[in-house]
Amino acid sequence: MKALTARANREESGRITLLAIGILAVVLLLGYSVIAASAVHLERKGLQTLAESLAVRAASAVSVQGYLGRGPGGPYLSEQAAREAIDEHLARLGTALPDSFAVLDVSVGEERVSVSTRSVATPPFLPDYLWPVELRSQASAELYEGRTP
Repeated sequence: MKALTARANREESGRITLLAIGILAVVLLLGYSVIAASAVHLERKGLQTLAESLAVRAASAVSVQGYLGRGPGGPYLSEQAAREAIDEHLARLGTALPDSFAVLDVSVGEERVSVSTRSVATPPFLPDYLWPVELRSQASAELYEGRTP
């Protein structure tokens, strides 16, 4: 009986170590996945905040010529003034912007400005070329005329 037990123990030797290493690898992989997804999500939220601030800056860039020469239904905002306000705000931010940040589109309506932006995020501890995630955001803002009821 003892010989059978000793032989069975020799056959099972080292299997628990392999199982523990496998479980540890799976737990570490799951932990990294959560960290990577959180980092990309935070970068997406930052990009959305930046797009919103650009839209507000652009909507605040009322052109004097547009305001004075406004006929019935004429725009307060000019596309040139909106783009200049966006460029000025981006210049002020300088190095705080992600390397891959780009303003895709600025569209100006009568009293509304829409801004589309793009950036590329990579999960932490990975090279940029290995697993890039493209992020896009869009925001719009309206010009408030200050009407009183």
